[in-house]
Amino acid sequence: MAIGKWLRGDAQVLIFDEPTKGVDIKAKQDLFSLIDQLAQQGKGIIYASGEFSELVGLCDRICVLWDGRIVAELNAAEVDEETLLLFSTGGTPQ
Repeated sequence: MAIGKWLRGDAQVLIFDEPTKGVDIKAKQDLFSLIDQLAQQGKGIIYASGEFSELVGLCDRICVLWDGRIVAELNAAEVDEETLLLFSTGGTPQ
């Protein structure tokens, strides 16, 4: 990954777009640890993924996009994968 190059700079916000696609479990764990450390340092992290379990386990807040619009902004501590699936397919809660 090219993450090391980014970390040499002083970026206050980092964008990760599907960073775990095609990587093994150990690399995922290392990446999640790195993201956690960056967040603890006060860095802003934007993490885009279709892996709902990653989002629920890693994020504080989740914005769900549908058809180019934000359709939900959720507190990750209060959401589950089923709710994310519902919003991400254009559905609305009952």
